[in-house]
Amino acid sequence: MNDGVFKYTNLPKYFNLRVLSPPHAFNPLALKYRNFEKDNYIVFLGRINTAKGANEALEVGKHFKLKMIGYSEQESIVKQAKNLSIEVIENASEEEKYEILSRAKGLILPSHQEAFSVTVLEALAVGTPVITYDLPSLTSVYKFKPVFFVREFDVASLARKVEEIVTFNNEKVEKMFTDVQLNEFIALHSSWDNVANAIDSMIKNFI
Repeated sequence: MNDGVFKYTNLPKYFNLRVLSPPHAFNPLALKYRNFEKDNYIVFLGRINTAKGANEALEVGKHFKLKMIGYSEQESIVKQAKNLSIEVIENASEEEKYEILSRAKGLILPSHQEAFSVTVLEALAVGTPVITYDLPSLTSVYKFKPVFFVREFDVASLARKVEEIVTFNNEKVEKMFTDVQLNEFIALHSSWDNVANAIDSMIKNFI
């Protein structure tokens, strides 16, 4: 959980809660793919189902080149994607995933179910901007320039933001990532040792 979830659920009113920081880590392999030389496509990364907004991503794919990476949980969405000539990659290796993600103009995450979202973290690690819905669990964590929020279910605004992102040249993208706080955040979440140390510290504080 994070501050956004706590405020949304009002749990702190009834329980003594603490936010674990960092709560998760990404594969440090991603940092080897950090890159600001972008190709002209957008990526959807996640389980291919309606909860993750894969069907809404298809609407964006009607107007922009889209690649979808993820395990198919709803074949009807995959079928629609292929009918739209959208590339669907269901069994990508970690290396292939990071290569495709790192060269994308942006990651779209029209998901309705996110906690911390390692997907956003991975995109930031490889130097790719993110367009996602304004879920409290995300807006409370990802307060950085390369992360753009639109209202949940507002697919038209999602597409407009993608239209804006694809016009960014490589220099503009790189400048968004020259942020000390962002890079400290990425470094903090690049090791499971940091997560283990945070858990250890939290346990000691409660004993």
